Amino acid sequence: MLILLLVVARLLWRIKNTIPVALAANRLQRALAYGAHGILYILMLALPLSGWVTSSAANFPVKLFWLIPLPAIVGPDHAVKSLAAEVHEICVFITIAILLVHIGAALRHHFTLGDSLLKRMWF
Repeated sequence: MLILLLVVARLLWRIKNTIPVALAANRLQRALAYGAHGILYILMLALPLSGWVTSSAANFPVKLFWLIPLPAIVGPDHAVKSLAAEVHEICVFITIAILLVHIGAALRHHFTLGDSLLKRMWF
């Protein structure tokens, strides 16, 4: 649940603040960069939400910081639990794949292209 709160805070920050101009040289690279970022944001929301649905469908109470009980999104249901758990697992593997590609692209920019992409990510 903490991850979900942090993602919502990050989305609000991203909406309010400007986004740096992409360093990609051509349209395809820019489209891939924006697409990867969009997919990462979708996955950052889908993972905690699918976990919440899985826990709710398993009749397992969800708490924020192990103290604040949160409402169940769905009632106890084995079929919903199985589907949500499968969605959660698939999202994990997609997240890992996208992160590896994302890290690889950042390292390519730094070591091969020699631009300032990694420096722009730091404070």
